Amino acid sequence: MPSWFLPRSGTGWPRANDRVVLNGIVWKLRTGSAWRDVPERYGSWQTLYARFRRWALDGTFSRMLEQVQAEKDAAIRSLDDLALLPNLKRVTAVDDGTLVAPGKWETFTARGIEAS
Repeated sequence: MPSWFLPRSGTGWPRANDRVVLNGIVWKLRTGSAWRDVPERYGSWQTLYARFRRWALDGTFSRMLEQVQAEKDAAIRSLDDLALLPNLKRVTAVDDGTLVAPGKWETFTARGIEAS
């Protein structure tokens, strides 16, 4: 997780590991449990709650979401650029990561073109 997403403070006690805290917040949100029921391996529940509240109010989660969306959009644009290759009308992504041109019996992989 890029540390530049998360606000830093130079005063007070040493901070708990941000990755561990974020994992604890995700665990709490996924399970729907109370803050007090979060396992100790994620730190104290008070730290998790305080960090969650602070990050929600200062826009940290919004910045994280915007960055993930921007990376996803960039990946989609790169797939769209592949569609501009000569003789290809449309490129379809298959679950295993290969690309298939409809109407063609070729599969485009990282190694090149393979007849199927």
